[in-house]
Amino acid sequence: LFSDVWRRVVWQNPELDYAQRHPSNNTAARIHQEGREAGVDAQLAALAKDHGLIFFFRSDCPYCHAMAPTVRMLAQKYGIEVLGVSIDGVGLPDFPSPRDGRAHAAAWGVERVPALFIGSRKTGERAPVGFGVMSFTEIANRLFVLTGTKPGENF
Repeated sequence: LFSDVWRRVVWQNPELDYAQRHPSNNTAARIHQEGREAGVDAQLAALAKDHGLIFFFRSDCPYCHAMAPTVRMLAQKYGIEVLGVSIDGVGLPDFPSPRDGRAHAAAWGVERVPALFIGSRKTGERAPVGFGVMSFTEIANRLFVLTGTKPGENF
């Protein structure tokens, strides 16, 4: 009985209907996804104006080698500057001339690589985006959520 009453309430009160914010119908889901992708693209293009990414890696880390081309691709698509930071002083094919980041890694608390941070060129503030291998879509989504939404919004 409760379930039946609740679904009727939801049908008649769209503000209570989760599907209004996150549609499950194929057509609506596609439209929603296209809108979200446009929002992500706009947010990341805007971020590129005064933010950059800091990519911590180690030359003998296979996960770092796997993620480096993805970070480079993201930088090229959105025009975001990426600072490659090696914690062993040696570069990767996609980041052949990195900064020596041994001291930075310790100061920033980077204990695992690959690690990706976002930083403001204006204020110097920085925040982790994530650790471990992430796909292009995952990085873009995290950047969008961390910089373009409030907690609980778009969840």
